[in-house]
Amino acid sequence: MDVPLPWTEGFDNRVHGRAGDLMVVQVRSRINLKVDQKSALRSLGLRGPGSAALHFSYEPSIWGQIRKLENVVAVLELPSVYYKNEFSATTADSSIGVEALKYGTNSKPGRLWRDEVGLYFGFESERESSVAYWSSSSELTDVLDAAQEVGLAIDNGKEAYMLACGEGVGLVDQDGAWDDLYAANAGNRVVAVAIPTIEGPEITWRAPYKRFDDVSGMSAEVGCISAPTDILAIRALVKYTAHMEFIRTARPSVEVRTHGKPRVLSID
Repeated sequence: MDVPLPWTEGFDNRVHGRAGDLMVVQVRSRINLKVDQKSALRSLGLRGPGSAALHFSYEPSIWGQIRKLENVVAVLELPSVYYKNEFSATTADSSIGVEALKYGTNSKPGRLWRDEVGLYFGFESERESSVAYWSSSSELTDVLDAAQEVGLAIDNGKEAYMLACGEGVGLVDQDGAWDDLYAANAGNRVVAVAIPTIEGPEITWRAPYKRFDDVSGMSAEVGCISAPTDILAIRALVKYTAHMEFIRTARPSVEVRTHGKPRVLSID
């Protein structure tokens, strides 16, 4: 059975429902269906072939309705993920929309903002630390310059990480002092790094890659691992390394929990 998926031809991207761990997709017309089957389609929020609705697997009647529509709907399980299409924003001089997706749990929230060409900003947060990551056109040297510009000094007393590849040496996967790693791999292609700073946050960079299957573009990725409420380092690095037009359009934020209470901290 061919199932239309989000952002593919035949899929109605106006997903019914705000959140859920099941996406129910209608794959057949309601023509010739029984009265109770048509009623089940309405209850699920399905409007025709290609339409979809979000539901939670623990809803009392959900599986009974799905069984009733066995040959009419397909079910996509989204384990531990709450697909949430909260808004679609556009700039005055651009027709590119932005979608916001929510995942994780209340105690360990995660969110992702992305647009139709593959630019994105995301975060994952827990009690001890937060991880923010975003698409970037910055080379590794640009990120190192940006770190210095915003007052983040590399800590050579802590272990850094580098993944690189080079002709005749294959894949290099090393830990050690950052200056030593950088010098040893000067002639290699650096794929990914994680660099500790004296101020505390850890800076990450990844060479351009294709993050999403439904877009053709590739992008480098910059990230920052920090204490949950240390938003200043993230804001500073975003300013120097992110696609700022996308950031101004998406208006992403980072959600953290301090003493059990959620706080939403703006990036821009």
